[in-house]
Amino acid sequence: MDIDQPTGNKRSLPDSFLTHSPPPSPLESYGNSKAMPAPQNPVTLQNEIIEKKKKKNKKSKSAALTTFLENIDAYIEPAKKLFTDQNNFKIDFITFKHVIENNQGHFEPPTIYNEYKISKEDLLEIIMSIKPILQNASGGISTFIKDSYSSEEILINTPLESVTISIQLKQKITICNFYLSNQSPFTEADLKNIIQQLPPPFILLGDFNSHNKLWGCISTNTRGKIIESVIDSENLITLNNGRPTHFGTASGTQSAIDLTFTTPSFAPHLTWDTLSHPYGSDHLPIITKLTYRNTEDIQVGKPKWKLNTADWNLFTSLLEQKIDSFEFENPKINNLNEVTQNFTNAILEIANLTIGQTIFSGRKPPVPWWNSHCNESIKSKKTAFNKFKRTKSQDDFIEFKKRRAQARRTIKDSKTSSWRAYTSSINSKANPKQIWNKIKAFKCINKYNIQILKNENHTIHSEPSEIANELGSFFSKASSTETYPLEFQRYKCSVELCLDFF
Repeated sequence: MDIDQPTGNKRSLPDSFLTHSPPPSPLESYGNSKAMPAPQNPVTLQNEIIEKKKKKNKKSKSAALTTFLENIDAYIEPAKKLFTDQNNFKIDFITFKHVIENNQGHFEPPTIYNEYKISKEDLLEIIMSIKPILQNASGGISTFIKDSYSSEEILINTPLESVTISIQLKQKITICNFYLSNQSPFTEADLKNIIQQLPPPFILLGDFNSHNKLWGCISTNTRGKIIESVIDSENLITLNNGRPTHFGTASGTQSAIDLTFTTPSFAPHLTWDTLSHPYGSDHLPIITKLTYRNTEDIQVGKPKWKLNTADWNLFTSLLEQKIDSFEFENPKINNLNEVTQNFTNAILEIANLTIGQTIFSGRKPPVPWWNSHCNESIKSKKTAFNKFKRTKSQDDFIEFKKRRAQARRTIKDSKTSSWRAYTSSINSKANPKQIWNKIKAFKCINKYNIQILKNENHTIHSEPSEIANELGSFFSKASSTETYPLEFQRYKCSVELCLDFF
């Protein structure tokens, strides 16, 4: 966006240069018969110089705009909080980003101004307000761990930007999340210093902004050579499979600058791959899976009975017929366990016919606000991105950014309308449990199984049976008489001795 662009004055050529005729060619003075090109007219030369300056300025301006649009998410994200704090802004953060993305360098786009009912002055006021924040913002990394896993942060002594955590699975694993910006200088010693502080086995991953043919880039730069030297000296394994992890949204060039390293003993248990869509970023998401767990240890969702749609009349009728067909008085059936098992099988057989069970698909349950409009907007955004990857055209890039902004707005509007519709339906007779379940669904809080449990003796349990026994023992001890005060225990004992139930 062109705002307050400086316009420098062009320095003109001296008048004497324009009026004086050019000196005679030395070849003409010596009577050389070879044809030589005539000297260029000074006025034409001046025009060419001015035109070249204009093209150079235009090219620099276009490059700056391209760089800004390519990294717009990272550039303006630090200003998001300001939109919440400043109530006098005419538009919200999502709308502001949509305006910037669709402006594409035009100084006065009346269509966008009319659509969001905002003037050029209001937009300029917002930009000047967030400018100090954006000038000081850069970098930033974070690591998220699921609540069911025990983890702790490890402090690493380094000037580089990193976050290191230790997570307890069947064994302790160290994960170091790393970021090296293009402007961050580093040495081989800096990287070795971090690696030597990581307890093995570890995974070192992040955006290194370094190119090397070793992990899939088309060229090798100095930063890439430094990392390659560290890999050799520290005996690390590169998990990258050669696929690109970053795409230039302006030029369409692809590179592999997001790297993942690990120790040789841990590498066979890990798989590495990228997703096909960036999901709003210029980096492709990377999935690193830990595969050493046995398949029987993996917790899967259990089917549940469809009690709300059950045909209880048919269930009762069929079950009575099944029971009548049993010969309980048959002397051949004298084993109580066998009788119980036959009766249980009869109930399950009839229940499967008349009630039915849910089928677990392995996917997370859909959020309540998701609808067909969200599906269409996401599909449209992915289609535009795939087209841009094929053509690498600036027009297709602009179209992709527009559809991405539209998808964000569609999802936001869907969340708002769905929440308002639900809250308006709540009354005094509403079931509190259903209300809280709905709130959790809106916040995408799902039920999960406990994968790892640490008891008071700091013993780690990962098997489901061990976890169940440990929880049972804990709650049994918590509700036992031993937890009561001694005075109450004596009173309880004296009262219970006096009770006579016969």
